[in-house]
Amino acid sequence: MKYLSERKPSIYLDIIGNDLTDLLRDTLSANHYFMPISLKEECEMLPPVEIKQCDKHYYVSVQLPGIKKEDIKIELEKDHLIISAEKKEEELKEGQSVKSSEFRYGKFMRKISFDKPINIDEAQAHYQNGILTINIPKQEIENKQAKQLEIKD
Repeated sequence: MKYLSERKPSIYLDIIGNDLTDLLRDTLSANHYFMPISLKEECEMLPPVEIKQCDKHYYVSVQLPGIKKEDIKIELEKDHLIISAEKKEEELKEGQSVKSSEFRYGKFMRKISFDKPINIDEAQAHYQNGILTINIPKQEIENKQAKQLEIKD
């Protein structure tokens, strides 16, 4: 009986949890690092986005290292922003080949919705050091006094 009282099931759960974590990590990430170069173009690029706001503005920043300014497209509508771009793979010089690459190439599109209407006419975008920064004023909404409706027969 002494043996049973010293047994700690949490140790076994930790071991099983670690084994499952290793299995999932190895299974899901194996293709990412060892995939042939020809298949990389099918990978979707998803650059990180940061959205900040204050009373009168939204500030959107997107990390786009290696993407040329002219390859970025920004569209604004009344309550959302669409950012799209393409990072093209550089052509190899004669006699060159790629031994290994972890770079991401391809097209992406991000749609960001806002909880308030935006002023699309006064929005501004800047691109510097691989960071796209967009300053979007919030649309001024008139605060009308409450109106009481009369019920008609």
